[in-house]
Amino acid sequence: MRPPTQFAVLTIALFILGCRYGSRNEDPVAGMGLTETVLGRALVEKSVSLANSWLERGIGIHFMPSWKTPSGTDARDAVPVYAISELHAPANYMVAVPARCHCVFVQPRVYETWLRDHLSHSGLTLEVLEERLLAFMLIHEAGHIAYGDPGQFDSSNSGSLNTDATAEKQREESADAFAVEQLRGALTRTKDTDAWLNALNATKDLANLSFEMQQVRSEQCFGSESLHTPAAFYDVGYTHPNFELRVLTVNNLISNTETSRQLLANFQAGRAPQSSVLF
Repeated sequence: MRPPTQFAVLTIALFILGCRYGSRNEDPVAGMGLTETVLGRALVEKSVSLANSWLERGIGIHFMPSWKTPSGTDARDAVPVYAISELHAPANYMVAVPARCHCVFVQPRVYETWLRDHLSHSGLTLEVLEERLLAFMLIHEAGHIAYGDPGQFDSSNSGSLNTDATAEKQREESADAFAVEQLRGALTRTKDTDAWLNALNATKDLANLSFEMQQVRSEQCFGSESLHTPAAFYDVGYTHPNFELRVLTVNNLISNTETSRQLLANFQAGRAPQSSVLF
């Protein structure tokens, strides 16, 4: 038998790659070696409904739980949201738009654990409704979809603490600003009572979360404001800004009060390098 020609080899390679790419499009979860879960679907469905009520109609994005069959107007511009098991899934993919997929991955159990870890349990915990906060995260992901820049993560696993400005961090900040604009837009649509009220309560959730995170920081990093502790104020990796900083920035964009500005300024001061001269 004659050996295959270079053209034949190239054709076979393209066919194999094409099949893999096609299967990934059909099932992006399996294509990434992950699995879906039925746990937490009720939470995802509630959050999807809230997010859709806040999104402006004209942006061409409409979330749909992946286990639901879209029909009629729901099928148009539908972006499936997959509930992902934490098994084999990177923690970074708690809520994310994966590369080469017009979709969103959510790990419900990881999200619930993450939220508990960011709330103070030493006293009366301020209300942060999990479905409203997750809905805000979804409209952040809608920003990535609208701008065509899926979320990226530092794959080095180094967790380097830094305050460097990067293009990836800028994309996250732009997606946060997009989410704020959607939420503020929902606050103006007072005739849609449910969407307006939930948007109003979501702004309270974000404000409460910022105070809760400040309390957690005080408990876990005592004296961090005086010491400018990098673990408390710096970014972990080079793709995402410090989360507390992002929440404070979002709160200031929404309310723009003296209090919100001062809280943000105080945190930004903590990111300034501390002098090594003690006396």
